[in-house]
Amino acid sequence: MKKAFPWFYIFFALIWILAMIPVLVSPPEAGLWTWSALLRYAGLAGFGMVFLSLLGAYIKEWQYQQTKKPFIESHHLLVRTGWVLMLLHPLALVFQTGRWQIFLPLYDSFQTFLRMGGKVALIVFTVGVLVAVLRKYLKGWKIVHMLQLIAFLLAGIHAWLIGSDFKTLPAQIILALMMASPLLLFFKNTKRFKYLLKN
Repeated sequence: MKKAFPWFYIFFALIWILAMIPVLVSPPEAGLWTWSALLRYAGLAGFGMVFLSLLGAYIKEWQYQQTKKPFIESHHLLVRTGWVLMLLHPLALVFQTGRWQIFLPLYDSFQTFLRMGGKVALIVFTVGVLVAVLRKYLKGWKIVHMLQLIAFLLAGIHAWLIGSDFKTLPAQIILALMMASPLLLFFKNTKRFKYLLKN
């Protein structure tokens, strides 16, 4: 039997590398090794990890074929890494500005909510991680866990509106495709959605 090429791990490594390119191409004025650089890198890499974890959740067979491990192991590798990076993203901004209020989801308009939706996304991601950890004790945890897709879209809108690395058309096209892919897979997988609602 021919061994499958480990695309999954290639993609995992590529996310770490590709996330560094924008920072290298356009480093912060104070130099590369700054809180601003970590802010951008953590945001880009974390978004990439969550993107790959969502695709894997909707294409479990492909992910298993690539890793030869139970789906949950490779899925958790991505989710945990992505969550830590997404937490580092605002933390770097806190250390840069000294303002812990950054974590508070306070908005004065819907436009501000969309621009700063990353705060809500981080809260939803955190709840999703906790619910998954406690899944043995919580009935219906999968429904809550599915909200990760909404959090991912909020994070994408946040990046689109104020992300310094998404100002160009090519970057916006890539971001749009990344946001659309798991959304389309979700609606295509309606049988799984109905099963989760019943269980």
